[in-house]
Amino acid sequence: MTSSFRRPGPPDDYDGPKDCAVGWAVACFNEPCDLRYSWTCEKGVLDHLEDYLNKEVMPKEEAPRILVPPSSKIMSVGDTARFICPARGKPEPTIEWLHNGRLLKGNKTDNQSEPAVWVDGEILFVRGVSSGVDTVHCMASNSAGTANHTAKLFVNEVTPDGWRLFNHSLYYICNTLMNWTASRDDCLQRDADLIVINSREEQATELRGYYWIGLSGRDTERTWKWVDGTNMTSSFWGPGQPEDYDGATNCALKRDFTWHEQACDRRCSWICEKAVVLDHLEADLNKEGMASASTSWSEETFSCSICLDVFNSPVTTPCGHNFCRTCITKFWDEQVRYKCPVCNEVFNTRPDLRVNTLLSEMAAKIRPSVRVKEQPRVEPAEVPCDVCTGTQLKAVKSCLVCFVSYCHTHLEPHQRVAVLKRHHLVDPMDRLEDRMCKKHERLLDLFCQTEQVCVCQTCTETDHKSHPVVRLKEEYEVKTAQLGKIVSEVQQMIQERKLKIKEIKDTVQHSKADADREIAEGVKVLNALMSGIEKWRDDFNQTVKEKLKSTEKQAEGLIKELEQEIEDLTNRSSEVKQLTHTEDHLHFLQTFRSLKNPPHTRDWTTVEVCPPLYKGTLRRSLDQLEETLNMEMKKVPDLKSALKKYACELTLDPNTACSYLSLSEDNRKVLEVGEDQSYPDHPERFDTWLQVLCREGLTGRCYWEVERRGGVNIGVTYRGITRRGGGDDSDLGGNNKSWCLYCDDDDYSAWYNGSETEISPPPPVSTRVGVYLDRPAGSLSFYRVSPGVGGTSDTLTHIHTFWTTFTQEDLLPAFGFSDGSSVSLCGL
Repeated sequence: MTSSFRRPGPPDDYDGPKDCAVGWAVACFNEPCDLRYSWTCEKGVLDHLEDYLNKEVMPKEEAPRILVPPSSKIMSVGDTARFICPARGKPEPTIEWLHNGRLLKGNKTDNQSEPAVWVDGEILFVRGVSSGVDTVHCMASNSAGTANHTAKLFVNEVTPDGWRLFNHSLYYICNTLMNWTASRDDCLQRDADLIVINSREEQATELRGYYWIGLSGRDTERTWKWVDGTNMTSSFWGPGQPEDYDGATNCALKRDFTWHEQACDRRCSWICEKAVVLDHLEADLNKEGMASASTSWSEETFSCSICLDVFNSPVTTPCGHNFCRTCITKFWDEQVRYKCPVCNEVFNTRPDLRVNTLLSEMAAKIRPSVRVKEQPRVEPAEVPCDVCTGTQLKAVKSCLVCFVSYCHTHLEPHQRVAVLKRHHLVDPMDRLEDRMCKKHERLLDLFCQTEQVCVCQTCTETDHKSHPVVRLKEEYEVKTAQLGKIVSEVQQMIQERKLKIKEIKDTVQHSKADADREIAEGVKVLNALMSGIEKWRDDFNQTVKEKLKSTEKQAEGLIKELEQEIEDLTNRSSEVKQLTHTEDHLHFLQTFRSLKNPPHTRDWTTVEVCPPLYKGTLRRSLDQLEETLNMEMKKVPDLKSALKKYACELTLDPNTACSYLSLSEDNRKVLEVGEDQSYPDHPERFDTWLQVLCREGLTGRCYWEVERRGGVNIGVTYRGITRRGGGDDSDLGGNNKSWCLYCDDDDYSAWYNGSETEISPPPPVSTRVGVYLDRPAGSLSFYRVSPGVGGTSDTLTHIHTFWTTFTQEDLLPAFGFSDGSSVSLCGL
């Protein structure tokens, strides 16, 4: 030691413990060699420069291991990186620094906010302020030539998927609770392992609570080893720890700032760790002088951030950033305020731009050797690059870790830097922000099966903590399997509506045929009358046609509505089929939720066209001429006579009668008696509802009449109606297997499938009801039967008609009763 800068007093220890020197400000002093400090490396360099990043803290003995200077480095926001340009030469070289294309002044400017760099001669300090990629350039020049070098810093605020960077490792903190083995399995699935604590800096985390670490003594009792197989060389055990040697507690957890022995089946949070592989690029050093300087500078160094081409007449803004004069001028012409496109610093007045002579000369030298690649500009339907400023280029990839879409130029770091190479790149995707959890700003990579929504990892530790969650791919496969069922359901709904259209058209056709027959009969009679009743004939025709027109208009409206629903369902079917081909899990699940349920459609089971009954129209017209046309009226056949030819003989089936009904008169009369008749058990008997069926099945056209007393249900049902229980499935008119008319002494009401149709205005109440079934036409009509006077035939008054399509199943007359009511089958 030929000269000394020791502070007053040191060295003051000569017995060995303090035999290493530490520099402090402008002095130095001696310290024990096992203390941990930063350090400075030095080696001679002639007419060129190297840079290195030295921000690690480790013992002096380990310092020589990083003498090789890296050209690329990863750092965290808030860390400070130091670059040294130890250029040597005669005459003494001039050193200039550029940071992200900005020329830095030689004097020291300690600005802690923006930009986060400051210069002190041959040393450049870079402090990470926001995540991104920083480019550092150093140039040393003298009369013999120029040497230069480029290095990049990858500044991470929060690394992908919630991993946090510290020194050369990534850490993931899991706040759910699992035992030691399950916690390690989770880390292994993340290509990591439980944390191995090798330094006081790793131990001195601000985390409070209980966390499993990768230390256990389960393999060999009393021997604690880390999960990477290394022995525990240093420890941070709490007082009295470890204290259990009987094997009951042989896993370690971190409790605040110390370790504690614990049973391995206890449920705790845990910390995963994995190493970061740094991409050490070899320094491209140029020792040939200014003549070959251009070969070591990259195209990016002299590229305008607006046009992405090599600088053309570069100018420098007051904030220090460089652009082509034409690019920045055009940019400001299109803006309301004058601001820098890179750092967004706003200028009160339009800056006076001057040519950057150094950049202009360097750009002129490298332009002949650089061929700027033409890249496709983004079209309206394409995904733009999120990094491009000014004219945006077409993105070629989207990163699901960075949530940014990149063009070819800006994708380069993801293809070169090791840590970025691990990012998940996909074809360009728009609206990447939709893949982020709005609450926690993390990737939506899980699916909550309880609430059927996509969630992030933090959601599973908070709002969805107790809910079962799976990976998106797993739920995608489950939902994909369900698409077939959805397609089938939609197709079934389409077929049901097509059948309904056919039913309505058939109903209208039958109604039209009935109208034609009625008109023909009326015309036959009226044409035989005197010319004086021509007006009455025309009025009659008009009345019938208007009824038909009303029916057709109603049918047209229903058909149009059904066709619209078919179109909507067809579109839904196409969307579902398209969804079966997508491999985008998130898009699939977010879209699936809206396609799972069919679109809102009308319930067509209760909709029917109810055309007016044309029978009796002629009779009502001729009633107005009764005084003058009494003789002619006798020529007109009455409705009762027309229906009587379809009369059928019916008998009640005692095997179907509820036990509170009493049958008599050869099973042609039934009475509700209120007492159990002790009928034998029979599978066809109604055990709850007061109902009974007839034996005879109904085919073709049938007409019958009943005499009633009290409130009763009169109708028909399929033989397959349920006989057990008091539910709607066994109640006459309460399901889609039966139709009935409820009659009492005050009014009438029609029932089908649990839906009531009030008869308004109700006809005068009668104790006799006629029922006409035209099975081929799909009609079931009910009439009030009024006894004839003076030997005339009975008069039928229409009450209600059901229109439907009957299946091939047996159709039986059916009756339901209230307390004390009765029904008798009438002979015709």
